[in-house]
Amino acid sequence: MSLKFTLSVVGIVLATVSSAQTISTTGSLNQIRWKHQSRVLDNGNVLTFGGSDAIAPGTSVAYNTSELYNSTTGTWSSAGTMNSIRESFASAKLPNGSILAIGGKTSSGINYITYSCELYNPATDTWTYTDSMAFPRFNHAAVVLQDGKVLVAGGYGTTNNAEIYDPATNTWSLTSAMSYTHNDGIAMTRLSDGRVLATGGDGLPSADIAEIYDPNTDTWTSLPAMTMGRDHHQMITLNDGRVLIYGGDVSFSTTTELYDPVANTFTATGDADQDHAWCPGVKLTDGRVLVYGHGDFFSPTDTKVIEIYNPATGTWSSPAYSQVGSSAYQMVVLQSGQILIVAGNIQTGGGAYSTCWLIGGVIGVGIEENEQSLVDFKVYPNPANESIFVDVNTELNGLVLHADIIDLSGNVVKTINHLDSGINAIGVEGLSEGMYLLSLYNGTTHYSSTRIVIK
Repeated sequence: MSLKFTLSVVGIVLATVSSAQTISTTGSLNQIRWKHQSRVLDNGNVLTFGGSDAIAPGTSVAYNTSELYNSTTGTWSSAGTMNSIRESFASAKLPNGSILAIGGKTSSGINYITYSCELYNPATDTWTYTDSMAFPRFNHAAVVLQDGKVLVAGGYGTTNNAEIYDPATNTWSLTSAMSYTHNDGIAMTRLSDGRVLATGGDGLPSADIAEIYDPNTDTWTSLPAMTMGRDHHQMITLNDGRVLIYGGDVSFSTTTELYDPVANTFTATGDADQDHAWCPGVKLTDGRVLVYGHGDFFSPTDTKVIEIYNPATGTWSSPAYSQVGSSAYQMVVLQSGQILIVAGNIQTGGGAYSTCWLIGGVIGVGIEENEQSLVDFKVYPNPANESIFVDVNTELNGLVLHADIIDLSGNVVKTINHLDSGINAIGVEGLSEGMYLLSLYNGTTHYSSTRIVIK
């Protein structure tokens, strides 16, 4: 089994925004969008769905349309229509490749919150209603657990409830009660041990609250408070297991912090140049984190920047200024490693727009890829010269594992027939410089993939 993908080099108006990163426009959406969702499908295309025009608070028009980005041609085309209009909703990519759209608002007012959920089938390009949640939600958070189920928590108007979707039975069920109420703008991320960190939200007792969900025991455990209150912030689990937390429109602060699950502490790390509320980011193959956009979309001077956080130094790079980008956009990593920014909002009164951009010069790690690699194996150094080390999770002990290294044309250029639990050294000195996909298998069963760079 091999995974094929192609490198897409598309776009116009190329501008160098730092010594490493480039940004270029690519095909525009057919519809302006913000507070939408985007997911990379198994075939490498990107599904974007829902959202609204963001013209003015209380009068925005929300959508039930979806469209597909062809990563080879750099163009968008119409896709299947959702059964419900949705904005400010959550989504998840399930293990079988289908996309789950979760809750949201069916109009721009706060009185139009929905319980409903639906599934997108890439094979048929159709949306189908699935079981509804127990509680209506918008501006909530969703995380795929290690067993493929989906944990959802928080959201506007909710209390301390959380629930889980089981793809095998197509049903939702309530978890045990959360320790706190995490309301509008909660953030969640999966830790390397499979537990889920939930932080902030416009709730009680304050937006600096945090807790962890353990799916093995169905329990929530409260944590020490974050260094500051946050909502509509972002969290990314780093290679060493710590979690980078940034943004938040409670005070539009530039402060960032780290959660250490071993020490069970929140500590301040380097300040960003600008706040990044409503601004998703991605982890890069070298372990750094790239963030784009400026969170205060109510500012008439919200110059957009690319900033990169380096966990080794605890600092953010000097920002690369640009006049494109937005808040409440979507950011996904294509199979080529390029980073696609999908629409969003420019500034007050500007409304949403349809323009999309590609960030090059760095190689991103997709959400699902990051979640898998946190569990299954670690790869270092990355980039590599002569050897690369693969640290296989000891939980996979006893399985007959092998790995394929696959080039950008989809060709298997090297096979490692046996991997042991623990650290395995793989020689890569014969491979040409460039990016490859390292995929881990047990027989024909695919466990996980990660991108590697040979230099």
